[in-house]
Amino acid sequence: MQSSRRPTSARSLGFFEANGDIGFAFYKNLLGLVSDKVRRDRSRIEDMRTNIVRTQKAMKKLRDVVLDAAETEISKPVFETLDTLIDKNRRANYRVSPTASYPAHVRLDDGRVIPVLEVSEGHVKVAGRTQDLTADPTFWAGVLVVPTSEILLSGSVLREGEGGVVVKLDKPIEEYKAKLDDYTTRVQLLDFVV
Repeated sequence: MQSSRRPTSARSLGFFEANGDIGFAFYKNLLGLVSDKVRRDRSRIEDMRTNIVRTQKAMKKLRDVVLDAAETEISKPVFETLDTLIDKNRRANYRVSPTASYPAHVRLDDGRVIPVLEVSEGHVKVAGRTQDLTADPTFWAGVLVVPTSEILLSGSVLREGEGGVVVKLDKPIEEYKAKLDDYTTRVQLLDFVV
């Protein structure tokens, strides 16, 4: 009677421990299902990446065609639309979310440390509200603290929402850009491994 009050997961684990041959077969099948799903997901992700690269190249060619052609009434809006899409599709806009094993925080001038929710080459999203980060939303500065280094960042508050504050980053110096690229790449690799 007592065992029926334990959570289902505890009862299941107890059963598998008592019946190793069944537990082994169950875990082997479960691992096979997860492996198949990971393979399918990786294939889909690779297809999406290929399509993004192909689309980006096609948009750049179209933008060049518009620039080289005689100017018409629609030339400017078409060029501006393509230019905006190309800019938004850049790698710099791909965000990663720090993991528990590879965290990121921002240290402010007053010494407070705030968790980073997302980071990319061009943006950082941190927990909290604008008023907690800076007195002037048009200028923000902090140190991105990651396991391998510290990176000086600056920028301006782009927007605030329930999920945190998004800061549009100024272009960092090459040394800091390389460190930021290294961090985001490592987080992406961790995501693929998991």
